[in-house]
Amino acid sequence: MIIDAKTIVLCLLGMIAFLYGGLQLIRQFALQIAQENHDAVVEMDQRADQERRRKERAADQAAQAAFARVQPIRTTAAAASVAASKSEDEEDKGLV
Repeated sequence: MIIDAKTIVLCLLGMIAFLYGGLQLIRQFALQIAQENHDAVVEMDQRADQERRRKERAADQAAQAAFARVQPIRTTAAAASVAASKSEDEEDKGLV
């Protein structure tokens, strides 16, 4: 084997070419992994957002149902309160 400047330069150029190609492969692989990870995170965020919206709708529906059950009681209690205060006012004035 002859070791001279030409052989050393060719060897170095070959090593640089292989190193550059290997680094490009590693870079592409890392980019692919990062993109897959990003897609997975976006999908998980969308699922969490859908779940949060579903829970909010369920809570809103439960609140509306509870309010619908309580509204007649509130109306009756308010009417009774108004009637009682009118009755007390009439008694105070001596109208009864």
